[in-house]
Amino acid sequence: MKAKNTPFDMDADDVAMLAMAMLRGSGRLNEKNVDCFIKGYKTCMQALYVPKLLIPVLQYHLNEYSKTRENIDLAIGYADLRRGYTEEEAARIKYAEKITPILESLIELLNEK
Repeated sequence: MKAKNTPFDMDADDVAMLAMAMLRGSGRLNEKNVDCFIKGYKTCMQALYVPKLLIPVLQYHLNEYSKTRENIDLAIGYADLRRGYTEEEAARIKYAEKITPILESLIELLNEK
């Protein structure tokens, strides 16, 4: 049996096949793990049909991105307060400052419906 790997065309058997393929060789392949994989996959698929289900995930990312500068400052503070941001840290802060208002707008828009 060949599993389809297109979300809208997959049924529970296809998801089970995908789960088994993903877990093969990991030492964690059992019925409970496959059932959990199927449940998670179905939850993700529901979010495609009901975008409001994405709000908790978006809220989590908003909280994480909004604390990016603070977290980097804390890490620098523990190591050496005098140094500035590395190129990678500056890029992370810049990205977080760009994406935070976008996530806020998206959450607000999804809450309107």
